[in-house]
Amino acid sequence: MATSQTDYSYYINLFVTQQDFNRMPKGFSAALAAAQRAEETSSEKLFLNHGGFSTWAAYYLARRDTESGSHFAGQARLAQSLRTFDEKPVEFRISVVKRVKDALPSEFHEKFQTFSEKARKRQRNQLGTTAASADLEEENDHRLRTSVRTPIGSADNINVSTDTFQNNLFFNMEGVPGLRLANVFPPFLAASISAQPSTSHSGKQAADITMSFPLVMHTGNKFDSKMSLKIKPHRVGYFVMRLFDIYMESINEERCMVLLPFGSQAVTSSEWIIQGCKREVISEVFGEIVATAVKASLTYIDDEGQGKPVTECVTMAVLGKASEGAVITLSLAEIECVLIKQALWPR
Repeated sequence: MATSQTDYSYYINLFVTQQDFNRMPKGFSAALAAAQRAEETSSEKLFLNHGGFSTWAAYYLARRDTESGSHFAGQARLAQSLRTFDEKPVEFRISVVKRVKDALPSEFHEKFQTFSEKARKRQRNQLGTTAASADLEEENDHRLRTSVRTPIGSADNINVSTDTFQNNLFFNMEGVPGLRLANVFPPFLAASISAQPSTSHSGKQAADITMSFPLVMHTGNKFDSKMSLKIKPHRVGYFVMRLFDIYMESINEERCMVLLPFGSQAVTSSEWIIQGCKREVISEVFGEIVATAVKASLTYIDDEGQGKPVTECVTMAVLGKASEGAVITLSLAEIECVLIKQALWPR
């Protein structure tokens, strides 16, 4: 059945008119986190992915009115309209989302930007962090394809993180024993993460995982959270091939990168920084929980919006010595990163 212009107009008006509020709605932060974990074809996820946070807010406000304990004229009709909308084809709903985004007044988008920052700040406060003031400059070094740079730093850095964002502007968590790896990672990846003696818990091993959360909310939400995983030496080649389609082998205890199709070898005495991960393997390698956080990150959304065949949300620092491990660093959306932290370090 063909979709008429009347159908579009009806649903656009439905969502645009549900916007009369002055303070952050109760339950807003939890609803935002739930929307980011929702099924890809659900209406709330379509609003979030194709319209952005403020457009999703218009959908959320309409949905909230139908689920509130109070009753008002037209509530039953609104609920029925939302159910009908949810049953529409994905293409139709995406088109409505884009039109709603354009129809919403700029004041609405600006107001929601303030609310979204408060929601994220509330999530950060759950970590026990304190907001700090700092001037940030956006680091934006995008590449259109897989790229390799060598060297960029000391090999000693690999025990902590090779992430250039990790500095005093970020709250870091690392070396915590007793992590529930199985709560987050697929079995093969969990078994590939190296461990070391805990510095704070004598006699215990701590998985080599570092998580970094921004301490400040810069206008425009320019920074993702980060998670770094140190990989065991004998698993490095697998992940380099799986994530980046690069073949790496060891000769005389030195790693070398084989450049196909001619078999030329690239050797370094320090480290490689490999960028440009295949998007389609992220879910399989890292699991759905991590993949959801990656795909909601600013970096991933930007890469996808530019039509890049790969994403720089996943990078890998590989040392030249075959006896050393490697560090995989992922860019994650802030709220999803908090949820991963809570799954790894349950209180």
